[in-house]
Amino acid sequence: MSARAKGDLMRREAGFPLAPDPSLPGKLKELAYLERNVGRAGKLALAPLLSMSTRDLWEIYTLGQGGAVGRTN
Repeated sequence: MSARAKGDLMRREAGFPLAPDPSLPGKLKELAYLERNVGRAGKLALAPLLSMSTRDLWEIYTLGQGGAVGRTN
């Protein structure tokens, strides 16, 4: 999802229109569910495999908000 968010941000900055992804709300809901249920130990165990930076998390958040963050329109 982070790669998708990066691509969407780049397309938006270039002025291309973006169609909303109908599967995105379900993916974000599943991600939130998994984060809640894996627990602290699970998060620590998975951290080296995921290697998500704070920038990646911000991009996913922006994607979930429909790109409202940082939009100049």
